[in-house]
Amino acid sequence: MGDKASTGAVSGKGCTLHRVVKELFPNKGKKAIDGMVEEIKMSVAGMSSANMKKALKEILPTISDDVISVIA
Repeated sequence: MGDKASTGAVSGKGCTLHRVVKELFPNKGKKAIDGMVEEIKMSVAGMSSANMKKALKEILPTISDDVISVIA
């Protein structure tokens, strides 16, 4: 998994899945964010690119398809 993306406020090469989750859950602490990121990574590990994109869209429904493509 590329591990890069964002919700729109930040996008491109410098963005990470961690940053996306942090933007979606700004009131959560670092430990909670890290846990969510690890769970997302584990839930899509080993999937084909197409299936990974579908799963990420279900997990992060507010994220655009362009950002999902960068993550995958």
